[in-house]
Amino acid sequence: MNNLSNIASPASITADSWRVLRLLATAMAGLCLLLAIAGVLIPGLPSTPFVLLGSYLLQSANPPLQRRLEKCPWIGAVLADWRRHRAISKRTKWLALSMVTIAAAWLVTNESLSNVFRIVVCIAVGAGAVVILRLPVRALNCHQV
Repeated sequence: MNNLSNIASPASITADSWRVLRLLATAMAGLCLLLAIAGVLIPGLPSTPFVLLGSYLLQSANPPLQRRLEKCPWIGAVLADWRRHRAISKRTKWLALSMVTIAAAWLVTNESLSNVFRIVVCIAVGAGAVVILRLPVRALNCHQV
């Protein structure tokens, strides 16, 4: 019998192991939220997917912290849309695309930057735009605002 199959069985996970896993998931959520903040400042790095991933990790690892995150005025609405509709609003999607495009245009037109850096920015913006465009948009009907 393979010894590795016993490692992942729920019966073999102790309370200490669960604490370590919860701590690791909380740390990873923190990293995701830091990347989301960086995504506001760095063109091509989308914020919304990192916010959603951070929230997902906190959901089971640290529910009180996840509830605090949902009450945050900047990202609470995005999380509420995702939770209710498994999608983001059209406004959030276009705002994210606009911010990424404006920041990238500013960096690409900055003459003091090297051409290699400009190419890297264009590639990063393209990848970020693909991620943003792939996020589903919630449909509005007369009962949803």
